[in-house]
Amino acid sequence: KKTNKVVSLFNMSGNPIYKQDMPPKGGFSVTNFARDIPKRGPSSIVLLLGTALMMGFGMYKVITFNRYRKALFEAKRKARLQILPYLQAEQDRIWCLANKEKERTENVYLNDEDGTHYRGEFIKTRWVGPALPTNSMKLNYSHR
Repeated sequence: KKTNKVVSLFNMSGNPIYKQDMPPKGGFSVTNFARDIPKRGPSSIVLLLGTALMMGFGMYKVITFNRYRKALFEAKRKARLQILPYLQAEQDRIWCLANKEKERTENVYLNDEDGTHYRGEFIKTRWVGPALPTNSMKLNYSHR
């Protein structure tokens, strides 16, 4: 059978009908809450100094390696500058051989029956000297 009773936490006089938890008479016993944890490991100052030393040593190694690498690049550049005249002489020799071959073919195709060469009359060019070394021989300054 269903009942429609309203459950109330207060009685008719307005006083609560529940009991509140209270400490026992004389209070609770004393609790030792001090932390007696032993110190373990290095202190924070030691960790900070150790980290700073390791970072300083790492930066020292980076700087010295960069100086070493820069010296290697400089030595490579100086070595290439020393052999540049020889490379240019070789390029000039190749250019002279190609120019002789070009003139020979021009003489074959541009000579008239009587041997006259009409090159100057209808070919207007400007003289260009031997080229610099090819791309594979050029100095590489890409490290800067």
